[in-house]
Amino acid sequence: NCLGYDPDDYVEAGDYRNIKVSLDEEDYTVTEQDIRERIDAESAQMPVYTKTTKKTVKDGDTVRIDYSGIPEGEEEPSWEGSGEHLTIGSGQMPDGFENGLIGHSVGDTVKLDLVCPEDHPDQDLAGKKISFEVEIEAIETVKTVQADKMTDDYVLVHFYDLYQVKTVEELHDYEKEQLEKDMETQKETDRKEKYLEELVSVS
Repeated sequence: NCLGYDPDDYVEAGDYRNIKVSLDEEDYTVTEQDIRERIDAESAQMPVYTKTTKKTVKDGDTVRIDYSGIPEGEEEPSWEGSGEHLTIGSGQMPDGFENGLIGHSVGDTVKLDLVCPEDHPDQDLAGKKISFEVEIEAIETVKTVQADKMTDDYVLVHFYDLYQVKTVEELHDYEKEQLEKDMETQKETDRKEKYLEELVSVS
């Protein structure tokens, strides 16, 4: 009405008091498959790294590194990491960083002189030369643990800080509870949308 229009001049509300909507309860039932898929999706972000006996870095290897990068004209690092996992060829680091480690050995400290990309979010670094020093600590394997292979030890290490759960059973119950809450929220949203559709149809 603040725009100078009166809705009653244009819309005749239907019998909204007697509108009834129904939803299929099965669409909002949490299944064991739903729980497994949720746990699998989360554990995929928490892989297990195991040190190998490999000594020389090759393309595709996952390495554990310590590194620091100092821009030209500065004394303090702008890039730093300790015990970081990096897969060679992933493009996670600036151009030349990952390729610069290929052929080096575990225990080596590698010095790399690179140029920060012009489109770097920090314009103070864009286009600047960066001197990196990288220590290769290990070459590792990466394994994702799925729900049906999960142990209490894995849950304690990877999920306790997130959800305060210590066992596979506790994680299962937690995820089930969260999924049920999500389903209730979705159900209420769908109910409102369906009610509005019915209201429009009778108005």
